Amino acid sequence: MRGRFEALAIPLMDPLYRTACSMTDRVTAEDLVQETLLHAFKAFDRFEPGSNFKAWVFRILFNSAMNLHRYRRVRVLLTDAGRIAEELPESKPYLSPQVVDDLGSNLGDDVLAALKALPAAYRVIFVLSTFEEFTYRELAAILDIPIGTVMSRLSRARGLLREALAARVPGEAPP
Repeated sequence: MRGRFEALAIPLMDPLYRTACSMTDRVTAEDLVQETLLHAFKAFDRFEPGSNFKAWVFRILFNSAMNLHRYRRVRVLLTDAGRIAEELPESKPYLSPQVVDDLGSNLGDDVLAALKALPAAYRVIFVLSTFEEFTYRELAAILDIPIGTVMSRLSRARGLLREALAARVPGEAPP
């Protein structure tokens, strides 16, 4: 069982880390990936052979990240109500410096700035769809939202990016 799990999980370590970095800082991302893989290994006997292992593991990653954000919010509420805004996921940069550097070699500064400016709900859909190439159905399962919501958020993210990038080009108007 361990060998089969490793054969499926090891190729996903980089994409899991990239996605985790896009949701939090690098140190926390490392912990999230480790927690995700540990949880996946413990639950591997419940994984249905023939189903999408990548989507299954990314769902575990997403749940772990959401649990971490909930934990941080509660901790902040109990210790320092004045710092709530600093700890909410929406207020954190979606792309960590490491991910920005990695993407920067492939994307221009304008694209990165526009991507970072997207609301978190749109960024996560766009990043998972574009960079990890998940289908609508897989995204709906990973994020536990209806396919229609996936489609509308992805469409809205693309539209916002298009507008932001068109605004950066002199003389260009958004389509």
